[in-house]
Amino acid sequence: MIYTVGLGPITPPLKSGDPAPLTNLEPITGTAAVTIGGVPAEIKFAGLTPAYSGLYQVNVVVPAGITAGNQIPVTVAVNGRASAGNIVMAIQ
Repeated sequence: MIYTVGLGPITPPLKSGDPAPLTNLEPITGTAAVTIGGVPAEIKFAGLTPAYSGLYQVNVVVPAGITAGNQIPVTVAVNGRASAGNIVMAIQ
């Protein structure tokens, strides 16, 4: 699970500031893409985190061949627009 902000609109839309419901997932309307260690990752879900306001989560499968480490580069993109900066995460 990757937590982030700013992934854009969700379906169905919520009133600004309202937390995402616990009973239904609220996916983004755009097309998400994630790379881990430069390798495309399979996305299982990209949308709002239940019970939170404005917090998104992207559930991904770590690609085969990516080994455990503390400084694995990660890129999250929506509709071709990638995250800014150098993002790294730990893989166990």
